Amino acid sequence: MPQGKWICAVVVRRTQLGMEFWLKSDQKSARWAFPDFPLADHSDHHQIVHHIQDRWHLLVRPLASKPVATLRRSRNEEPGVIKAHVFQYIGKYPEATGPVDFRFRWCLLEEAQRRIRRKPLQRIVQDVHREFSDHVPLFDPP
Repeated sequence: MPQGKWICAVVVRRTQLGMEFWLKSDQKSARWAFPDFPLADHSDHHQIVHHIQDRWHLLVRPLASKPVATLRRSRNEEPGVIKAHVFQYIGKYPEATGPVDFRFRWCLLEEAQRRIRRKPLQRIVQDVHREFSDHVPLFDPP
């Protein structure tokens, strides 16, 4: 796999309170962020969705055909480019085989911006909220 190609999965749902963002934190870290992972083909939505389902146990569907943002990885991380894609949360993915070695939480706009430390990711939260909040149907848990 070519070095430096990463996906950032911005997973959202809309509840009675408003649009919520799914954030995760690794067991070893106190930092909250969107799921991200290396992937050779940024345009293969099927592969991206499969990885999100299997690794983070989330059933999702893409909300846009193109990335909503492109940014550089943090200077503390392996160099590369991150493409941020937006996904609508449908529910839990029971067939997932990935380990549950992370914590997660749903956050409204303000909390998501407080928990995420990187400025480019904070801007993505604002942009996704502004662009997609009216297009995401109300989440109806099973």
